[in-house]
Amino acid sequence: MFKNIIILIILGYSLFLNFGHCDQYKHEPNRCQFGINALKTFHIPDELYTTVSTRMGYMQELGVKWDRSDFWWHKIEQKQGIFDFTFPDTAIQFYEQNGIQMFPILCYHSNWANNGAAPATIEEQELFARYVEHCVRRYKNQITYWELWNEPNILPFWKPNPNVADYTALLKKSYIAAKKANPNCQIVGVCMAGYDPEFLERLYQLGGKDYFDVLSYHYYRTIPPEYEVPKELDDIHNLMARYNDGNKRIWITELGVSNHPKFGVPDDLHAAYLVRNHLLCFGSGYVDRIFQFDMINWTDDINATWDGMLGLMKTSGQRKPAYYAYQTMVNLLDGARIIGRVPFEGKDDIYAYVFEKDKQLIFVFWTMKGEKKFRINNNNRQITLINLFGEKSIIQNQSNELELTATEFPQYLLNAPSELILPASFKITPHSLELAPGEETETVLEVRNPFPRTITGKLLWTTSPGIIVTPQVSNVIIPANTVYQQRVKIKTNKNISENEYQIAYQFESESMFSKTVTTIKIHPEFNINVRPLYDREKKQWKIIVRITNQLKKPVVNATIYFSLENEKTIKSLGQVRIKNLKPGQQAETVFMVNAATLFTITKPFHLKVQFIPNEVWRKKTVVFPFAIHPIVEQPIQIDGILTEWEHIPCIELTQMQQVVRGNKTWSSNTLNGIVKLAWSSSDVYLAAEVVDIDPGYNPFPAGDLWRGDAVELYLGFAGPEDQRYYSGSDYQIGLSTGTETTQPFIFLWKKNIKIESGNIAICRLPNKYFLEARIPISELNGFTPKPNSVIGFDVAIDDLNRNESIDYARPPEGRSMMWHGTNMNWQNPSNWGIAIIK
Repeated sequence: MFKNIIILIILGYSLFLNFGHCDQYKHEPNRCQFGINALKTFHIPDELYTTVSTRMGYMQELGVKWDRSDFWWHKIEQKQGIFDFTFPDTAIQFYEQNGIQMFPILCYHSNWANNGAAPATIEEQELFARYVEHCVRRYKNQITYWELWNEPNILPFWKPNPNVADYTALLKKSYIAAKKANPNCQIVGVCMAGYDPEFLERLYQLGGKDYFDVLSYHYYRTIPPEYEVPKELDDIHNLMARYNDGNKRIWITELGVSNHPKFGVPDDLHAAYLVRNHLLCFGSGYVDRIFQFDMINWTDDINATWDGMLGLMKTSGQRKPAYYAYQTMVNLLDGARIIGRVPFEGKDDIYAYVFEKDKQLIFVFWTMKGEKKFRINNNNRQITLINLFGEKSIIQNQSNELELTATEFPQYLLNAPSELILPASFKITPHSLELAPGEETETVLEVRNPFPRTITGKLLWTTSPGIIVTPQVSNVIIPANTVYQQRVKIKTNKNISENEYQIAYQFESESMFSKTVTTIKIHPEFNINVRPLYDREKKQWKIIVRITNQLKKPVVNATIYFSLENEKTIKSLGQVRIKNLKPGQQAETVFMVNAATLFTITKPFHLKVQFIPNEVWRKKTVVFPFAIHPIVEQPIQIDGILTEWEHIPCIELTQMQQVVRGNKTWSSNTLNGIVKLAWSSSDVYLAAEVVDIDPGYNPFPAGDLWRGDAVELYLGFAGPEDQRYYSGSDYQIGLSTGTETTQPFIFLWKKNIKIESGNIAICRLPNKYFLEARIPISELNGFTPKPNSVIGFDVAIDDLNRNESIDYARPPEGRSMMWHGTNMNWQNPSNWGIAIIK
């Protein structure tokens, strides 16, 4: 039986509100929170009364009233200064006649302005802003919400290379132009492909906060959404709150699950995951509207990519199970308000949410996997349950309790008992917190008492060491039919470690007991990024240091110290002063170093950057490693025996901070290693000695070799880069160990081929393996290694034990360690380390 609930503590004052709760849709002209990417109107303008009309019929059948549609600059302003709205006028009138609201995406290029590239210059951005102004003014009586661009953080949507500064500048100019045309319009901005914290935070640092009204982003998943979605939304909201933007709403303008037979999930799980994604997003309390992607598959070809099968229907028009599941959810929850999640003591794997619609409660519940039974208080004698696909069951109930069975497939309980309001409405806002050591924040509890009687009890906090809650204990009185709020202060000790901590709050009264756990993330006071770049012509190193102040107060008179450390030798390079760094502000410092200073070093070394603010106890140190790769005169024999490598400098992967996957299962005994590289005029050689309790086990095909035991090598022959996407000279190479019955191999992701002209060998020992490989440089566009060549470089070791799960419908198990970069190395070379060839 579920046991009610939670309240929060509070400092300062309490608020008793009239019965009811905050209308999160008060700013919405139409409270339908469901949208879809369906009609593709601008893609097929000649099919408005055929294909588009048919798709509109599907939307009406589904009950969805919002369609997200491109609104192309190059179609509306084909010649500079000459706007042709003939087709948009017709399309928007067609939308209105069919009761569908268009949500336009203002995009992309105009061929006469910049030849297909995104607007990057001031002149191009002003031209685009003029286009925005014309559109918003013309349709101010029909369209309120406009999305500014689509996925500017990735290719191909922002050409030639994504640049957050350029997008932010475009956003600012376009927002001002749109508000000039219609002060009541709402600009939906950011529109990230996936949660891209680096992109989003930089946009805030560049002053983008006040130039969009709603934040949008996209995500696609084929794993149970409970693994990632709630935390991801908390992380996004925490980042927004860090820049005093936590009250802004979030729209997910593309959300999809694939049922591709190779890369997706089966039809029934496709339906379940799609619905669960929506419910988790609305349940977060941050999300107002979600646009399903897509209405209809792009293709039904099983040899095509995963993203061709995101639709609710096949290309033939055949409805998938997901169609009926989505239709059921829309029909039941369209216009409903989320009250919250109902906790069940000791059953965290049951997900149960209460919605309110037309003065009735709808209780929806499921579990991640398997079946879980639970009970709720219930006085209704006739129970109506609706399953995922809309099938109704009537249950006769003779007791005051109701036993329900949660499965992977969500179910809806109609006319749910009002007793569920109390546990579901207990909220901490925000329900996930971020603090730096020594800082303090305030959180708010809200709870709704639906009963005609007063509830009294005691509220108690249980905290982790280093976290102080004030008051820790409080007596609570909640009058009948009110919404009750309290405030509480949470402070962290200045010596607390950067980590995630759980704190629990519980409510006790004569009739109930409930306990809930929330998370506090202790983040660094300063985010420090160091990027050395080499200028071949000037023979200088340009060391870029970006420091973001993540404290709630300014930092004044700070100093950055630069030095080189080679074994026990320390050489000071100089220092830079920073006078004032406001909260959330990023300072960029460029420090020049003569090339000879680094080139005289013949063993691996570190560039050390130390940031010392006015509060000296908050000082931070960042080290940037440089690897040394020698040129060898004699070929190295590839046999898995590493005696020839004795005098080659090694790269160590031994530290917890190098773990990029599987932190919870990693220890120095489960995975660590050293890697060595050497060059000849024709080949690059690699040797690895890896500690692994199940050595050399990789049953995966080439493209997925990273899931098993493997070494990944990253090479950037143009030198270290500061851009987020691969250039033509960047390579990711995988070296699979194979298994005892299959051969190891070398795989080149860029060309999607195995390198048959190379050699690879493995030697397995108890709890360890040795791997050795030769990779012909001719496979890498013929780079010529010379003394003092500077390359972008990184290396990873991946690990999976055979007792761990190989399940494509779950996050990958196992572990991975990266020498310097991140788990985004496969697409982002700006995080790679650096090697100097000697």
